[in-house]
Amino acid sequence: MNPYKMLDEYLDRLAKATDEVARSVEFQRYLDKLALFHHYSWGNVILISIQRPDATHVASIRTWNRLGRRVRKGEKGIAILVPVVVKKETEEGEVEEVVRFKTGYVFDISQTEGEPLNHLQWWSDGGAPSELLRAIRAAIAADGIKLGEVDALPKGALGVSCGGLIKIVRGGSPLRTASILIHEWAHELQRRAPDWNEMPRDQKEVEVEAAAYVVLRHFGLEAAGAATYIALWRRDRDALMRSLDRIRSFAAQMIEAVEKQSEACKPQASPLHPAQRPRPGASPGGMTGGAVLTAPRHSGRGAAAIMLPGHPQEVCDG
Repeated sequence: MNPYKMLDEYLDRLAKATDEVARSVEFQRYLDKLALFHHYSWGNVILISIQRPDATHVASIRTWNRLGRRVRKGEKGIAILVPVVVKKETEEGEVEEVVRFKTGYVFDISQTEGEPLNHLQWWSDGGAPSELLRAIRAAIAADGIKLGEVDALPKGALGVSCGGLIKIVRGGSPLRTASILIHEWAHELQRRAPDWNEMPRDQKEVEVEAAAYVVLRHFGLEAAGAATYIALWRRDRDALMRSLDRIRSFAAQMIEAVEKQSEACKPQASPLHPAQRPRPGASPGGMTGGAVLTAPRHSGRGAAAIMLPGHPQEVCDG
């Protein structure tokens, strides 16, 4: 099927759905895939999910060959949109570069055979390992954001984003601290959007929660709790596409920044590594390429993982 048609049908189905719970579940499935394929545009993540729901590692034939694996004969490729830069002459006689899109194909690791992939995981399994927490702190600092710890914050919040400053309540577990930092960092990234002041508050929070969810899942941390992403579906299709693009962008920025802080992750030979995998780039309808972002609503005391007691405040009042 034509990838453009697949995307149109998917978005139309979501936009016309009347069951809010079903829409939320479908969106969380998308976020789970985004945690695996954050280097791809949100449109290509959807395409991969539609055609191969069980995909975990995808790459082009050329990349698989370079990694010592071969696509099995008869396997059907996963269609994605690949940007191509072409030169076009304007009415004034000037030559400009224009981005067009063509259909490209990738294959999941389950469709290949050969040498096992050498996955180098530089953080420990379970909890919120100290190596990962240190990398998160370093990445936030490298992004020009100051970190501060306090004894308490208004309204029981565990963290706040103040625009260039993140405050968190000291004394939390490593897992809770990692969750709070990722959430508030996503707020900081969102503040840089040109239309931030015009965004409805519920839309801001859902986008941030979604991005934080993706980041935590990417690093193997349990993102507990049931998310409700109803705020995204209350807007028209164009607004939904802009939100999907921002979520992907926030998550990708955070994941790549954290991984950059670890020298150990650089030699990782995996189709998911930015240096190894194809870069589908921008896609029509506001889909942008580049690397991976998002999180369930933080409400209720005692919640685990990214579910934070109190509602993180977007305006710093501390």
